[in-house]
Amino acid sequence: QGFVWEMDADSGEWTEKSRSLHQTLGIWTEEGSEDAWVVQKHQLTRLVDDTAGPMIDLYENVNDDWGYTGDEHGFAYGPVRDNEGNFYLNKSPGNQGSYSLARDFIYDAPYAGWHIKVTPEGEFVPFASGLRSPLGIGINDDDEVFYSDQQGTWVPVCHISHVVEGEFYGHPTALGGHPDFPDVNPDTYEFEEPVEKADFAPMRKPPVVWVPYSFQRATAGVTFDEGGSFGPFEGQAFLGCQENNNLTRVSMEEVGGAYQGAVFPFSDIDDFQCGTVAEAFSGDGSSIYVAETSRGFGDGDPEPYGVERVTYDGETTPFAMHSIEIRSSGFRVNFTKPADAGAAGDAGNYDLSHWTYNYHSSYGSGRVNESSVEVTSASVVDGGSAVELDLPSVGPADVPGTRTPQGRVYEISLDGITAGDGSGMAHSVGWYTVNRVPN
Repeated sequence: QGFVWEMDADSGEWTEKSRSLHQTLGIWTEEGSEDAWVVQKHQLTRLVDDTAGPMIDLYENVNDDWGYTGDEHGFAYGPVRDNEGNFYLNKSPGNQGSYSLARDFIYDAPYAGWHIKVTPEGEFVPFASGLRSPLGIGINDDDEVFYSDQQGTWVPVCHISHVVEGEFYGHPTALGGHPDFPDVNPDTYEFEEPVEKADFAPMRKPPVVWVPYSFQRATAGVTFDEGGSFGPFEGQAFLGCQENNNLTRVSMEEVGGAYQGAVFPFSDIDDFQCGTVAEAFSGDGSSIYVAETSRGFGDGDPEPYGVERVTYDGETTPFAMHSIEIRSSGFRVNFTKPADAGAAGDAGNYDLSHWTYNYHSSYGSGRVNESSVEVTSASVVDGGSAVELDLPSVGPADVPGTRTPQGRVYEISLDGITAGDGSGMAHSVGWYTVNRVPN
């Protein structure tokens, strides 16, 4: 857990760089710099290698202003860095105890359950709160940070969220460090004054996407394809899953000033040898490296850990749903290449349903208020590159007085639709999370 290794991409040889770190769950490197930055459980550290030997020569403490304990779950994840030199990281709460709201997690150290910013000068900035088990963190070319959280208490299923300063993302453990909420007793992990769901539920920022539990049960890394050299998915995010050993991709759009979007399978469950927890694109963008471990979710995986690589052949364009966009009357499904107009224009080839989730202290949530959705028409547009689906209505959940969080998931499943060139669809399902509808 305290090692750093370097791989030569040409030879495939690995070189040990350090064995002196404490639970390093991320590394950041930059083109033109020999330095690297890691988040240890207790510290953001700069690693300097300035001699001929292979090992790291200098460990510089950039910041260690958050708290930590020996709790097994009190991880720190990251970092990622923006173009101004700011670092961002996620801090898990502990789980060796329980109290009325958090159930399996505790506020056992300052900024447990917080997203943290560290400036180029090393200044510590508490940035956002309400994180449960924030294994994945990523940043796009617009310096927007996103994170993944995993199903559990107050997190009905895994989700991807856009990190915005000052926002709360749903898990009340972190409110022990929130300036507007009571302190937590260090002996009992109880709030010094009662905190009710009614006090914090309205603060909750909805995620960009909910990730259905049937496909991912422990969503991990958030890695953006910014180079456009990995097939037709430039700008989209790729996510691993520690339990289901697969990769998922996410298309996002901005609606009403906030992101929402769709989740699609990129690989099938168990396509990888064990849990996929972090990803990184190669320098030329044509390959994605996937870091793996079965720790915690072994389930008979063939390997305990590893690194695998997925490389685009530079030629093949798979036929798939590229993205889904919301319309005031339904959805627009964009394809990676033109579809056969006859099949794509048949409303009977689309099977839609929608549901919501419970926001509560129990572990996870099943689908709530699930029902089928009629497709009243399917119109092929842009030469077969997209189809517009009209529905009787479309929108987020609006169930006052219930435990249902904002956001409704629409499952869009295609049957019998092929590309104009005759190729079949790689994956025929996508899940769109509706928080807002355009006017």
